[in-house]
Amino acid sequence: GDGQAGQVHGIMLHRGVTNTLVARNNVHDQPNGAGIAIFDTSGDDVSDNTIDRALYGIRISVGSAANTFTNNRVTNRTKYGLYTYKGSDLPAYTTPSGHPTNNVFTSSSFTASGGNPIKLGETDGTTFDHDTFGGSTLKVDASAGTRINGGVSNGERVAVTGKSAGPTDVTVA
Repeated sequence: GDGQAGQVHGIMLHRGVTNTLVARNNVHDQPNGAGIAIFDTSGDDVSDNTIDRALYGIRISVGSAANTFTNNRVTNRTKYGLYTYKGSDLPAYTTPSGHPTNNVFTSSSFTASGGNPIKLGETDGTTFDHDTFGGSTLKVDASAGTRINGGVSNGERVAVTGKSAGPTDVTVA
């Protein structure tokens, strides 16, 4: 479908939504929110969507786990193409730590204008497999087990920071 412009989030999966398919949508014009936002969800399949002109292309928080993102295209974001973080709410249905965990991205692109292609914060076990990142620095903070298989181009950087309470490790293959 064609998402309604001007809403805070184009598509939102909220608390306990599991095993849901979000596919073949054109989501645009979310200047104050995400094209697709999920929190406290698991087992969802987000595939073949185009997200254009959003503050965050895809936003994942509050323990969302084991979701797959395939063949999505994020363009013209103003802050992050992909933004993950723990959040301040306690998860009721997913990872008790609140860290988004074991989410997998395959053949998606995070390109065009705006800030950083991705920012992972307090996120564990994220895998990128043949995704492309257009832009500047991929930011990974206090996130364990991040793996990037392909997609990092000449001139792009991966910035990794950690905390004593939340160490960070990234493998770029």
